Amino acid sequence: MHAVSDKRTVMSQAPHVLITLMGFTVFFSYFRQDEGDSQTMLMVLYLIAAIYQLFQFCWYGQRLQNESTELPLSVYDVQWELCAEPFKSTHHILLLYSQRQIDMRAWSFSAMSLETFSTIIRSAASYFTVLQTLAEAE
Repeated sequence: MHAVSDKRTVMSQAPHVLITLMGFTVFFSYFRQDEGDSQTMLMVLYLIAAIYQLFQFCWYGQRLQNESTELPLSVYDVQWELCAEPFKSTHHILLLYSQRQIDMRAWSFSAMSLETFSTIIRSAASYFTVLQTLAEAE
């Protein structure tokens, strides 16, 4: 269980670091347009790769949530009525533990899901619009 906790800690920091780097990349690429089209194209490609990586975290987090909601049904569907008493008590404990939803979390406050992905993309678009409006006002 400790290895799962360590993996969760390492994997949970990646999306937020990626979001921060993406924000800085978009911000600096917008205000440094004099370096040419190749630099802009490089930043766009980096942004696409970063969004894809974030999407992967959220996609597999969503799949994990979906599978964990089906786990109690699968545990219950075994023919436990025909088994011995020790198995029945162990099965009952397993059924109780399988009721908890399993998810990947980002820094223990946000479950990685498709809903989280859409929220992040909408927020990034809003920040970009604000920065663009401020840049045009100057």
